[in-house]
Amino acid sequence: MDYVVGAIVGLMFGAAAGYIKYLILWRKLLRSNEEADGTKLVSRMLMSNAANILILLIVFLVRNHMPFEFVSTILGTAIGLSVVIKISPERDIRRKIKEDAS
Repeated sequence: MDYVVGAIVGLMFGAAAGYIKYLILWRKLLRSNEEADGTKLVSRMLMSNAANILILLIVFLVRNHMPFEFVSTILGTAIGLSVVIKISPERDIRRKIKEDAS
């Protein structure tokens, strides 16, 4: 049961962190009318990857204070981060790049 609880908590934490990361990094760029040049996109991608590493590091650092299984929690967090970026923001980012290219 600890595995299930850890996975659910990890999924919720990863999804929430991924959505907040999307709001901070990508929403302003997608809603603006200015052109997204390569430098902005690459820097935001690097910041996004750094944020993913930081989020997983936070889970790793608090592993001794969790009342449930660490492995399922960190896997759930990683899956939550991946799922959130695949649902909607990636589509919007690709659409913005295509609009700016044409």
